[in-house]
Order: sequence, then structure tokens, then C-alpha cells
Amino acid sequence: MKVELDQVKMKKAIVDQAVSELLATDINEKIDNEIERLVSESLANSLNSRIEKTLNEIMQRALDTEMSPVNVWGEREGTPTTLRAALHDRARTFWQEKVNSNGERTSYGGKPRYEHVLSIITEQEFNTAVKQNIANIAGAIKDAMRADFYKAVDTQLNDFFNVKSLGDQKDKR
Repeated sequence: MKVELDQVKMKKAIVDQAVSELLATDINEKIDNEIERLVSESLANSLNSRIEKTLNEIMQRALDTEMSPVNVWGEREGTPTTLRAALHDRARTFWQEKVNSNGERTSYGGKPRYEHVLSIITEQEFNTAVKQNIANIAGAIKDAMRADFYKAVDTQLNDFFNVKSLGDQKDKR
């Protein structure tokens, strides 16, 4: 029996086999992964926007629904109001409340909480700015002193040595 081997046919068969194996695994897997990623992104974006829209609607209804304040026995007390207005009034009361230098509520003297908080913030900002300016000034002084020092040393070296060095020639001294 005679077996004939044709190099061209063998190469073609090897390439065809490799291509079919690659197509069967890598491309199908990549396609599956890409489809899964796109579907996941689409669902996440769709769900997030719907959830956000629904939550916003619920919050608006909750804030704008009129309610009546009640006492500890559940009896209506005061005028009907919305949660938004009640929160607004509570925030205003909180910020206008008198506090001592530690930020604690006080009935004697003190200043409004918003002034106390703003003074703390401005003091911190001022201290930070002053520290930065001091560092900048110290750096400028150091640079100026270094330049003066180099100039004085250069002058003394030139007086002591009457030779033009490579540095002198480079700096045209």
C-alpha cells in the first residue's frame, strides 16, 4: 500500500482544523461574554433610572403631603403642615439656636450656631492660608540667601584665584 503525502493538503488541513477549533471556542465564548456584559449594562441602566425615578416620586409625595402634628396621645395639635415645611422650620431653628464656644446649646449669651460654625471654618481656612504663606516666604528668603551666598563665595574665589575656570567661561564671568 502506498501512502502519498501532499504538503499543501496537509498544511490546509492543519489550518482548517486550527481555525475550526478557535472558532468553536474563543469566538463563541467572546460573543457570549459580550452579550452578557451588554445585557447586564442595559438592565442596570434601565433599572437604576426606573428606581431613581420611582424614589424621587415617592420622596416628592412624602415631602409635599400635608400632615397634622400630634401630641403623645395622638391628638391633633397645631396647624397642618407638610414634611418639607416642618424640616425647613426645624433646620432654621437648629441653625439659629444659641450655642457656647464649644458648640453646645446655651440659654445664657452665646451666638447662633451658624455663626459658630462659620467662625470655626474661617479660622481653619485662615490658619491654613497663613501657614502656606509663611512656607512660601521662608522658601523665598532661603532662595535669596542662597543666591547671595553663591555670589559672595564666587566673588571671593575670583579674588583669590586669578584663573578663568571652565565654569567662569561657561557663565561668562
